[in-house]
Amino acid sequence: MMSCSKTGAEYEIISLALSSNLISETYEIKCTSSFEEMKNLIKTEPAIGFGGVRVSKLLLDEGFKFTYPTYYSGLNILIKDVNLSNPLKLLNAFTFSLWVLYMLAPLFMGLVAWVCAFLSSNDPKHDILNLSSFLSYTWEAYSAAMFSSSLSPSKPGRFIEMILSFLMMLFFFVMVGSLASSTYQSLMSYITRFGEVAGQMVLVEPTYEDICGQYYIYYYALDGDFYNNFDSAISLLKQDKYWGIIADQTFLLEKIDSGLKLNTYPFLTFSYSGIYYNTFSDDLAIKISRALAGLDKSKIQDIFEKYSLNYEVSSKKKEIISLNDSFAIISAIACSLILALILSIIPQNDFYIDIWDKICSRRLQYFTELDLTTNKTEVQLSNKAYEESDQLGPSWGNDLSEDYIRLIKTSTLSLIEYESICLECVDRLIQHIKDSNLEKKQLLNQIENYINK
Repeated sequence: MMSCSKTGAEYEIISLALSSNLISETYEIKCTSSFEEMKNLIKTEPAIGFGGVRVSKLLLDEGFKFTYPTYYSGLNILIKDVNLSNPLKLLNAFTFSLWVLYMLAPLFMGLVAWVCAFLSSNDPKHDILNLSSFLSYTWEAYSAAMFSSSLSPSKPGRFIEMILSFLMMLFFFVMVGSLASSTYQSLMSYITRFGEVAGQMVLVEPTYEDICGQYYIYYYALDGDFYNNFDSAISLLKQDKYWGIIADQTFLLEKIDSGLKLNTYPFLTFSYSGIYYNTFSDDLAIKISRALAGLDKSKIQDIFEKYSLNYEVSSKKKEIISLNDSFAIISAIACSLILALILSIIPQNDFYIDIWDKICSRRLQYFTELDLTTNKTEVQLSNKAYEESDQLGPSWGNDLSEDYIRLIKTSTLSLIEYESICLECVDRLIQHIKDSNLEKKQLLNQIENYINK
């Protein structure tokens, strides 16, 4: 009699079945480390093998026979508790490379748009030294990537919008693909590849499967040193090298420790049956099979719970985001703040804040001084003088005070200066429109000549 696991739940179940039927004194329980070793031993000795086996035509053609199934199990996934409980860890959204790409792509698009702008300009030497235009294009690219902003209808703006729309679509499909690969439904298509080894109690020879370029399933094929490979697999799993290990459920119950957990339900369930060669007595095989099948189900459940209790009690929550992920998030936030600070001090071409502030402050000063030094009578007399004046100018007469007349003259000069500042803004706006849209150059020249007149 042989058991595929040297210690643990399966060994105790076999020992309990044989001792309950008083046949343990006649037959010895041996253990093998591979299914091939079990088959060779069954062929050479009068023995029956026991484990998670499935009836297959290949084994029947080789002369092997099977007993009735005693209980059922299947392949299960051993995974870190933190990976199973945290969906963000499965999504793996905070990868450092993705954040770097997301931050550098708008900067690159801004550089390309800046080059296209000064190549199409009538004054390339001036525009190539204009750092504010480069930063403006960069801000447009960055805001279009992070937010929903409408870019200018110029050629660089349309180019940025087209490229960033493609990048956002690409990022969207990458994130959706990562999310799909982390769900159990998508994993089912990969787990069905293990159908040939699902019926074997001993799953050996480590093999690796890459899922969507991000997750790895560590599973075992036949032939090899299962126990040594499994220990190394556990070590890699704890180091976050692999997402999970697929193996027999009852064997995993015996091997898991703190921080590791099994998936809820096993995949590809199979029955635990006895396998023996055609030279072995059918009556004896049936007797042993009945002894196993006659065990109380509650006792079998108690044995399994005994081995599963340790990891359930000692499971601990570990950090969800790794050091690299934290560094990537902090870097992204820092880059965003630095970029926002730089863009906040860039002079804007469309709005001249310093000139506007100067105008507003002078107007406020004028109205304040007018309030303090005049009364309603003087204001009425001033309005009457304006209405009665001819083209040579108003006749102030002797009815107004000298302070009020001086204030009116000062305010007139302020209005003239205000008009000159507005004309300066118009000139700058016209020059800005000329540089950005050459097709309207002739029309703007006519507007400029009219303003000069």
